[in-house]
Amino acid sequence: MGWLVVAILWWQSLGWPQVVGDTIIEQASAEPIFGERVLFQAHLRLTTPAQEVVLLIAPEGQPPLTVALMPAPDGQLTYNWELVGRRLTPFSHVTYWFQVRLADGKVVESPRYQFIYADDRFNWQFLEEAGIQVGWVEGDLTFGRAALQAAQNGLKSAQSLLDVEPPSPLQVYLYPDIQSLQSALNLSGTPWLAGHASPETGIVLVAISPGPDQVAEMERQIPHEIAHLLQYRLMGEAYGKLPLWLTEGMASLAELYPNPDYQRALDRAVQEDHLLALSSLCQAFPRESAAAFLAYAQSASFVRYLQERFGRSGLTTLTRAYQDGLGCEEGVQAGLGLSLAQLEREWLEDSLGVNPWRRAWRHLWPYVVLGALIMLPVLFNLRGSFPRHSHLPQKEEP
Repeated sequence: MGWLVVAILWWQSLGWPQVVGDTIIEQASAEPIFGERVLFQAHLRLTTPAQEVVLLIAPEGQPPLTVALMPAPDGQLTYNWELVGRRLTPFSHVTYWFQVRLADGKVVESPRYQFIYADDRFNWQFLEEAGIQVGWVEGDLTFGRAALQAAQNGLKSAQSLLDVEPPSPLQVYLYPDIQSLQSALNLSGTPWLAGHASPETGIVLVAISPGPDQVAEMERQIPHEIAHLLQYRLMGEAYGKLPLWLTEGMASLAELYPNPDYQRALDRAVQEDHLLALSSLCQAFPRESAAAFLAYAQSASFVRYLQERFGRSGLTTLTRAYQDGLGCEEGVQAGLGLSLAQLEREWLEDSLGVNPWRRAWRHLWPYVVLGALIMLPVLFNLRGSFPRHSHLPQKEEP
């Protein structure tokens, strides 16, 4: 009977409804209109007056929102939840329930209800295999099978970097274009963004349309976003402490078809001497498209260098170093025993063929010249202030 007691205690710990008298929430429903609103309705039947009625709404991976409700005279409860400007991950679960405080102070909870925030603007097709679900809008079954294959192989590639189990199920949704994806996420100002991973929900969203490059795009974007999910599974709430160059660089290593334009962007940046400092890529990437692309290219190259030098165990140690809340540069020192600046110099020289000292001199020499020009008048003035001594020969006595 011990297991039964444990089961009862576990059930109670979930916060499921406490039945007091015949207080009942009936006919609870949620009617979402994607990107606009969710209409919540229920009927409250009471034999004793209620002091308070609240609706709690908990999108997956987010803290619950509490809304005070005023029942109609017939006990009807209605709330219109506006979604404009609110970021909800498409196809994530939303849980909601009601709490009622009775006249005697007791709080009664309804059961937990749930709905899927599906993007019903499109007619989706679905495939599922071995714990991976794939949904797509445009394209035939061959397109869907290719996406599923990319997800399966991408998971293996990401796990070769981080030995972490994926969320179950792992969900991948392919939007037909970037505009559709960004409107689904309520994102703006990042026109280069073509993929998104929602670590809290285990959902990957990418923008890929049928065409001659579809497989290459799938093998690049899908593994990249899956790697982000594994990073979160490893780090938990400390995921946000990871430097952005590390998360994006590692995700780039998981890609089955690396972006061929990265090397061209690096070569051009080296030639024109406008590489970005890695310390500037710890918290955010530039918003301008070309600079953001260079940030991704540098991160991929730098983390590849770290992998080749320190191996998979080194990357794991580096990643875990940030679990204690260390800063960007402190985490590198703790995880790899070298400073970020030193590793950056060695990466520039070994991977990009850049002489870091010559590069530093190119940046510094204008300031050295300017300093010299400023100091010259000072030196001349100082020279003129010293007393002059006569060195004329003295006349000898006869």
